[in-house]
Amino acid sequence: MSISSHKSSSQTHRNTHTKADAEKQAVVEVDNLECMRGYRVLFQSLSFAIQSSTALHIRGTNGSGKTSLLRILSGLRQPEQGSVYWNGLPISSNRTQYLENISYQGHETGLKSDLNAIENLEFSIRMQNHNSSFTIQEVLEKLEIDHVSMLPCFALSAGQRQRIALARIILSGTTLWILDEPGTALDQTGLQIFESIVTEHVQNGGMMVFTSHHDFKLESVNYEQLSLDRYAVQSPI
Repeated sequence: MSISSHKSSSQTHRNTHTKADAEKQAVVEVDNLECMRGYRVLFQSLSFAIQSSTALHIRGTNGSGKTSLLRILSGLRQPEQGSVYWNGLPISSNRTQYLENISYQGHETGLKSDLNAIENLEFSIRMQNHNSSFTIQEVLEKLEIDHVSMLPCFALSAGQRQRIALARIILSGTTLWILDEPGTALDQTGLQIFESIVTEHVQNGGMMVFTSHHDFKLESVNYEQLSLDRYAVQSPI
């Protein structure tokens, strides 16, 4: 993985991609991003690139723009300046292919509270044309949530609902996972399970960009960190 604050570095890297490179491994590139909230610039001149078999941990103080960056990467909002590229093409002109290869989870689980785990996951599979090598039952067992899979989600704890939301990500079969605070409400066992799942995904050529206040143990994979505080704009005194 390469992380650069220089626009020219990202452009040079992007322009050297060949068709064979794109087919061999996935690449996400961020070029000279600027993001604002209201009249305040959260970060600017942000450039980096990540490729297959990489987990990137986005760090920063509260209000530094971590969630905003993930929403830009997922195509849910536009930056004030700069671009995001998938395999050398802007996601704005390659949107369908890009969205087919990513899964995004924000702060909310997005579960239907009156449906149980299996019903929620079956609904997600039908809506999003998932292509996973796992069955729903296998993923629920992997997350140690199968024993409550028939209960409506409103009857589950926050940590149990978070595990079901993570099950949906696993079942997506996508290359790039974009996760905002995936460790929220998880107990120690849940965090260890999540670490194991991420390790397996990345070792199999997957990618993950995530925010978290937890220090995950991902020593056996290509694990990188990026602090948005480095790209903050200092307010005039």
